Amino acid sequence: MVTRAETPRGVGRDRPSPGRAGACRLGPCLALLAGSLGAGCGDDATISTTPAGGELWMLQTRLFVGDGAVGYAIAAPTIDGVITNAVSIEQGGGGMVYAPPSGADGSFLLSYAEQPTLTRYQVSADNQLVEGTTLSFANYGVESGYGSIAWVDEHTAYWFDDGGRQLIRFDPTDMVISGAVPIDGTEREGYVTEFSGYPVVREDGVYFTVRWRKEWEDPEPQAPSGSVLVRVDPQSDAVTVTSDPRCTSLLVAQTTATGDTYWFSDNYNTYARIIGGASRGVPDCSLRLLRGEQTFDPSWSLDITQRTGGRPADGTVAGDGSTIWLSVFHEEQLPEPPPDIDTADVAPAWQWYALDVESDAPAVANAQSPYASHGAFGWYTDSRAFSSTVNEDYTLSTLLELTPDGFEERATIQGLLDGIVRVR
Repeated sequence: MVTRAETPRGVGRDRPSPGRAGACRLGPCLALLAGSLGAGCGDDATISTTPAGGELWMLQTRLFVGDGAVGYAIAAPTIDGVITNAVSIEQGGGGMVYAPPSGADGSFLLSYAEQPTLTRYQVSADNQLVEGTTLSFANYGVESGYGSIAWVDEHTAYWFDDGGRQLIRFDPTDMVISGAVPIDGTEREGYVTEFSGYPVVREDGVYFTVRWRKEWEDPEPQAPSGSVLVRVDPQSDAVTVTSDPRCTSLLVAQTTATGDTYWFSDNYNTYARIIGGASRGVPDCSLRLLRGEQTFDPSWSLDITQRTGGRPADGTVAGDGSTIWLSVFHEEQLPEPPPDIDTADVAPAWQWYALDVESDAPAVANAQSPYASHGAFGWYTDSRAFSSTVNEDYTLSTLLELTPDGFEERATIQGLLDGIVRVR
């Protein structure tokens, strides 16, 4: 089982942008917000709550102030309407929320961008959010709380530290670290190495891919060809790294009902092609890992542009069955081509398309949806799939839920929405 918790996109990670600060910092216990999302809070605040056992969500957002950012992990009993940071945990620079994929059991983990830590929280019977044990990864050279988690079982998980090219094994229930697992052979000279935030956990191991990119500030993005698949055996922590010359920088994964997994080239490759054409990126693409196999299927690859009429596109959210939802770029929606990655990211020129990877049919545009920004990647919680759109200055995000008919607009929230988990 997997929790997607990578910073949604690099262009928002260090981006100075106007925002709103001043929400409260909370102590060890937080009273959960109920009917009024506009209530204030303080270190020892108690806010009237819904009956114990009611639905509870945690949403992660970042507001950009001056040259920095502040994050808020926000408690909310609904994902509809306007959600404020009135009841939230403040995180310097931002952070992430994670929840076990086994179900909304009232617990979640919280990280801070500026601290290499994970803190476990538990919702008590009287609707208090109780802070528990904090793990520090500082002794393993980890510098930031941005990362992803693969849950193997209740007492086994891996923290993905692509900066140190390692996975850190820990117990997400008892909050004990077992040690580090080096991931060698994934670096590429001249590029930043990042582990995919969409690992796939099967009986025979944890599988994930690697992407390479230039620094986000580089005015000439370039995505190199070639892909890497990493397998970690949770029984022994043995690591197998295999390379494939096809495709590039695979990121989002979709596992079908047959047990086959498809990975799709990342948004960075799409941006490189939008800005520089074929000389800077490869055709947006997909590779497959068959059920029972441990390396990419050598007989299958997909040029996504053949399904989108040649338009740049990347896999964004896994849908039902064998469907992947693509973010597809329509250059004709702009008065002129976007000059850089930031502009391409927020340009109102992206449309949702549904692609069935097990057929040869063209991708189908979700025509009822308006053109919007690229938005965030997909989040999966409570067996539901979400994404988002953001306005041009990163001050307001709209949460989208994937339904059989496409994406439905849900909550609006200030700042850049970085994640959502169902806690209860």
